[in-house]
Amino acid sequence: MTHRGRSLHGACATGRLGEALGLLRDGADVDQTNDEDLTPLMLASTEGHAHCVRALLGAAADVNRATEEHGSTALMLASIGGHVECLRVLLGGGAAANQSKMQGVTALMLATYTGHAACVSTLLAGRAAANQAKEDGTTALMLASSHGRADCVRALLDGAADVDLAMRLNGWTALMLASSEGHAECAHALLSLGAAVDRAEADGMTALMLASLEGHVECARVLLEGGANVHLVDSLTGHSALVLGCEHLCIVQLLCAYGARRDELLAPDGGALLHDLPDECRAWLFATRRFTSELHHVEFLPVERVRALVVGGADLHVRGGGGGDSGAVADAPTPLEIARALLARGLKAHDGAQLVVDAAALWSPRTNKLFPARARARAVELLLFGHALTRQARLARDGIALLDAWELVMAHAVCR
Repeated sequence: MTHRGRSLHGACATGRLGEALGLLRDGADVDQTNDEDLTPLMLASTEGHAHCVRALLGAAADVNRATEEHGSTALMLASIGGHVECLRVLLGGGAAANQSKMQGVTALMLATYTGHAACVSTLLAGRAAANQAKEDGTTALMLASSHGRADCVRALLDGAADVDLAMRLNGWTALMLASSEGHAECAHALLSLGAAVDRAEADGMTALMLASLEGHVECARVLLEGGANVHLVDSLTGHSALVLGCEHLCIVQLLCAYGARRDELLAPDGGALLHDLPDECRAWLFATRRFTSELHHVEFLPVERVRALVVGGADLHVRGGGGGDSGAVADAPTPLEIARALLARGLKAHDGAQLVVDAAALWSPRTNKLFPARARARAVELLLFGHALTRQARLARDGIALLDAWELVMAHAVCR
């Protein structure tokens, strides 16, 4: 039976409800398949004609009938097309939300794969199993993560998807898949719901290692901000994320900014690996070989990370050392000098560098929040002492002036 002319298939495929109703009254077979093994209900669902779907279900169409070759149902076809209203009608008509086709694929997985977040939410509301897996252990959340469907990731997490389920063969999780493919927004969503950031797959690779290997710097940044351990090594080669990502300058810079140890790249017995690096990576590693603190890499750190380091008491004046020559310490710049140089370039605002410069200033009520906790506590003690002085009878008359002068004293008495 073709889709043209007065056929139930043709009427449902094109949304001609009146014609479809007439054919049903005349006794048309509601479940007859065409040359492609599709029923009228499947065609109406594929094209998003919810009114035809409703009419066919009213005529007792088999809502869960599947194609013989692939096992596709009307619900699956509506999911692929992103037809939310069709899904609602089908689910209300008894469609099996968790019926699967070849390799264990469900309607929820198809909606996720094609990026229809509204369909994902509709299916979950219709009791689709968020954690149902394909034969290889792949879940809808893994599919959404590997294809960068951030809206679908969020919808699935809202629907109680298990954020740390792993594939059976290799132990990959949704976070690993998102990181390997460079989908930073998906990685952020997964981490916000508690994904295990340092979990390793079968070969000991973590999400950070996978992102670094592929050069996905934004993903790596999200993972590091989410607490990823930069020092872990994989069980297969014994390499860290820095070594695995050493062909990508942006990755090398970011990982070093978060304290990655460069021993394997710069130690004498690692010389061969150093020579295998791209020229730009080798040059940058050599130029920064004397940097010994995270703040030396302020250029590559987000402002909140810089703030945490500064308030945590990081030394703004440390010169570092190493590099194999006696003049290393004298020649190495301090974090403060690096920050000033960044601001002097004038190419663009650098909030992190400005924060370092502000934190290096003398104590004042304005800079107090950038001082470590013990220094802030000292400031409180001195300020209370200053107020106590102003209450002395002989000093009360000049109390305001004394407080102003006292702040000048505090500027030199409160140190980082």
